[in-house]
Amino acid sequence: MQIGNRVTISDARILLHDASTKRFIGYSRVGRVVIGSDVFIGADAIILPGVTIGNNVVIGAGTVVTKDIPDNSVVIGVPAKVIGSCDAFIKRNEMLLKQSPKYDTYWTKKSIEEKKKMQKELSNRLGYDR
Repeated sequence: MQIGNRVTISDARILLHDASTKRFIGYSRVGRVVIGSDVFIGADAIILPGVTIGNNVVIGAGTVVTKDIPDNSVVIGVPAKVIGSCDAFIKRNEMLLKQSPKYDTYWTKKSIEEKKKMQKELSNRLGYDR
């Protein structure tokens, strides 16, 4: 397995072998996984053996990656499907950031009053924290 720079792997699974064939043909499939730089892999995503993930990629939570993912992609689904570019994803979130509540500390460090304020602000929209 090869992992590039600035990669975030949430609670995901990266498989270097696939034993589903062992029972039937006596062998498991094995393969290298290559993850480029500036990649985010969401929670419960599964990366199957033999896959290369390009640079500047966002893989959504729960996505199953069965084939190579090109550079500058946002992918979701089972199996993974490219739904847009990472550049567009960043621009969209930069725009939303300007009009959304922002928080400088994690909610666990806030007072009860601050938590109530956050809950109210986030009752019908998303916000951002550092």
